[in-house]
Amino acid sequence: MYKVVLIDDNEIFLESLKKNGPWNETDCCLEGVAYDGISGKKMIEELRPDIIITDISMPEMDGLTMVEAIRKECPGSKILIITGYDKFEYAQKALQLKVNQILLKPVSLHDLQCALSAIGEEFKKEEERNNNFISLQKKLDLNKRNYEREQRKRMFQLLLTLPCCDQAWIDKQTEKHECYDGGYTIFVMPADQKSIIEKDSAVIESEMEKYRDIAPLIQIVSFVNSSYYITLVLYKKYMRKDKISYAEEKMRNILRDFGDQKEYLLSVTCADNHFYRMQDRYEKLILQLEERMYFLYETVAGDQLKFSESHIMTYFETVITNVKTSKYEDGVLALDKLVEEISQFYTPDLVLIRTALNGFSVLLVRAFDGMEYGETGAHGLMNGFNTVMNIKQAKEQLHAIYRECLKQRSGEDKKYSALVLAVLQYVRGNVYGDISLERTARYFNVSSGYLSGLVKKETGINYNQIVLQEKINAAKELLKHPEYSIEEIGEKIGYTNYISFYKAFKKATGMSPRECR
Repeated sequence: MYKVVLIDDNEIFLESLKKNGPWNETDCCLEGVAYDGISGKKMIEELRPDIIITDISMPEMDGLTMVEAIRKECPGSKILIITGYDKFEYAQKALQLKVNQILLKPVSLHDLQCALSAIGEEFKKEEERNNNFISLQKKLDLNKRNYEREQRKRMFQLLLTLPCCDQAWIDKQTEKHECYDGGYTIFVMPADQKSIIEKDSAVIESEMEKYRDIAPLIQIVSFVNSSYYITLVLYKKYMRKDKISYAEEKMRNILRDFGDQKEYLLSVTCADNHFYRMQDRYEKLILQLEERMYFLYETVAGDQLKFSESHIMTYFETVITNVKTSKYEDGVLALDKLVEEISQFYTPDLVLIRTALNGFSVLLVRAFDGMEYGETGAHGLMNGFNTVMNIKQAKEQLHAIYRECLKQRSGEDKKYSALVLAVLQYVRGNVYGDISLERTARYFNVSSGYLSGLVKKETGINYNQIVLQEKINAAKELLKHPEYSIEEIGEKIGYTNYISFYKAFKKATGMSPRECR
């Protein structure tokens, strides 16, 4: 609504307008009244109204002088003068002050409504013009950024692939494309999946812009080179080391969310601005990635292996104990870590890696209620280790055995397939996080359509209903803790405002959150 103030020394006229003015009809709200120019000026400076309705002839300060005095303070305010004077000099001064409307007393409510409506249309046209200008400016800025990004991308593609790039060419190109020269990080990962290939610098950059403390200090270049997805982060000169580490960490998290092969994400950070050495560093990183993918020396980055062959069985038993007592997703993480540890310990002997994984899977199956072995079920899946070629395949094989073990042990699994059981456990364990259908389907490496249909077929309700049930159950538990406000509980389970949470909770339980507390 438009804020309106009235200034007139005729108290009867003012009170009449105050009570009977067409405020609602013109989307206006009367915020204040004054009876002379000086009081009116003070009120305008305090309230900063959208529309000022004033008389001309008033004590202390006339209306035109008042308007002239407040024009700099409130340049966007619209002025409507209601006066009993029709002198030419008044009209001339009003035009000089860019008064929007002039009405002569006595004024009818109809005329006032028409004048206010006309002013309202002026506001709308101004807003439309401003929005169009802002939109155009954004498009121009975006086009410029996209062009600059594309040029940098082409330059770095050449830099990484040409047999030799001399220093003069590199200096000229990096200066031409205004590349930051405070160091850089190279990220590489396989690009054999559509979900990775479709990502580009613009998408990644928009994710990094959420971190406003570092976004202005970095440039991002992403592209597919051969069968690898490359992301370069260029740092502004004199950027602090802690900021660089922070930016590197955030970028790594973003790239991991984009792809299904996060275990193959490698990076190297270079504090210098020696772009001429980038190709050599890139090639070494690609070599490490290929070694990791095929169980060679650089299988796992990080700390040294924490077990030796003499007590590997003890390590296996510890992992199995943790897996048996963990939530599904924690069990998967423990198994993934074990695959990486085995791969590093026995590298580069692929036969030993397969044998160790097979031996562990035998112990895992046996630990789940002493299940018998056969050609089907968990035992039948063990043969898959004879053909695994990389960490990803080994993890997927072990996940399948784990799900089959859960299926045979759980009474709930008599009704549900191993995949649906795993999904139900995943939802329960991640109720405070992102458990959208698309993200869950990506986690289990299936399409969202297939997963949705399977869940509906086996449980009788759709996936979103299951998620809602688990979120409401989690909310009920949190409501037992008085240290959490109802708004905080709603936010924890994914509701951005109290009303949405209230409606969902009420519909699901028949009670409001407060009644359930």
